Amino acid sequence: MRLRALGSTAVLSRELARQAAEAGHEVTRAILTGQRRV
Repeated sequence: MRLRALGSTAVLSRELARQAAEAGHEVTRAILTGQRRV
């Protein structure tokens, strides 16, 4: 039971990390394009 909970937590944190990385790339791209426009 505990091992399964740890495994699902690892999967969940990995999914959150992937979404955070994608969001970070979008923000970085928006900042870079904004600076280029100015």
